[in-house]
Amino acid sequence: MSLRLAGGDIPETLERIDRLWARTGASHPIKRYFLSDYIQSLYVAVLREAEMFGVFACIAVLLAGLGLFALTASITERRTREIGIRKAMGADTGDILHLLMWQFTKPVLWANLIAWPLGAYVMSRWLLGFAYHTDLSPWLFVASTLIAIVVAQLTVVTHCYLVARRSPIVALRFE
Repeated sequence: MSLRLAGGDIPETLERIDRLWARTGASHPIKRYFLSDYIQSLYVAVLREAEMFGVFACIAVLLAGLGLFALTASITERRTREIGIRKAMGADTGDILHLLMWQFTKPVLWANLIAWPLGAYVMSRWLLGFAYHTDLSPWLFVASTLIAIVVAQLTVVTHCYLVARRSPIVALRFE
């Protein structure tokens, strides 16, 4: 049952409701709460969910960054001879850095293009659960792709730069 109370004499009104409930002879006690408290509990649940989502997103970005860093180390180690030959043939550090950075940017772009439809579907279904929701705009997906590219490039730029600056003699000394 829902009751609307006037702003004054709330304690007395609640007492009268308790007495009326006791007169009905109901076997279970009355559970009462104010609508504002209920809405507050819903809001707190959404905030907690958002906080958990943020924590898990940070963990996912950290793990992806560590994986990308390990992949960078593996690929640059495997391509050391090729990079040494390119440097010996006249390629400068910028050319090598551009080659390596583009090699790690392409998978990030493909992953984002594959994730866009799935993300749009999941987010639109999640937003339908709210009475007031917003529509997803394409700039949101473009912005997330740009952020992913920046994170990926910040992850690999140091290692790629060190490999690109390495002397070709180091790479070719065993040949």
